[in-house]
Amino acid sequence: MENIEYRIRITKRQEELLREIDRDALQPMPDYLEGVSERFVTNLHRRLYGIIGIDEGWSTYAGEESPRDERKCFSFYIPHENEDAVSEARETGWFRKSLKEEDLGVLDTIYDRMAWLHDSYGRGWYPRFYVREVARRTKLNEREARRSLDRLIGVLGIAYTKIVPRSSWRSHKKYSSDYNITTAPAWFIPEYRLPLIKELLHGPEEDPNQAWLFPEVRKRRRKNFRIERRNGSE
Repeated sequence: MENIEYRIRITKRQEELLREIDRDALQPMPDYLEGVSERFVTNLHRRLYGIIGIDEGWSTYAGEESPRDERKCFSFYIPHENEDAVSEARETGWFRKSLKEEDLGVLDTIYDRMAWLHDSYGRGWYPRFYVREVARRTKLNEREARRSLDRLIGVLGIAYTKIVPRSSWRSHKKYSSDYNITTAPAWFIPEYRLPLIKELLHGPEEDPNQAWLFPEVRKRRRKNFRIERRNGSE
């Protein structure tokens, strides 16, 4: 069984942000970023998606086949799966994790589905994928799919979304206490992880058949990650 280790370079500003975010506490906005432009702050967080998790506000669930959904980013946290890697990144400037070779099949399925959605509905948005859909598309049971998705946190981003099922939305008033509200994790491909994901799936050379899907990847001036493949047991 081949294990794949990857490392992502963390800038000084990102290190500062990671030090402000506690694993057990949601952080809307670090105080030291007050007064900084909203665009700068947004990009700083986006570059850490996958390393930090997202706790999103209210969202209306439209079904797994619906590519669009209303959601608003609420706050950030350190996923449990990333706790050790983030502690190391705060000290060394490198976020380091590993995944299994079998996880690449799940990653490839999500990548291909995202590519299809971008081709069908346009780019500039990053769809969420729930466990049930990933399990169905990869032919894995939900437990296996969830384990693989959890190992992929770092490469993939994770967001917890509060869901209001359509049946409840239609049958109750907007602010009724009878809402059947649940919170579900969803995984997505962050924009700034695309170069890493493309190399994991297709190698260091850009795949000519896939290059046109994500032209923003070619705008990256500097490679900020490393990949090592090692043979070993589970």
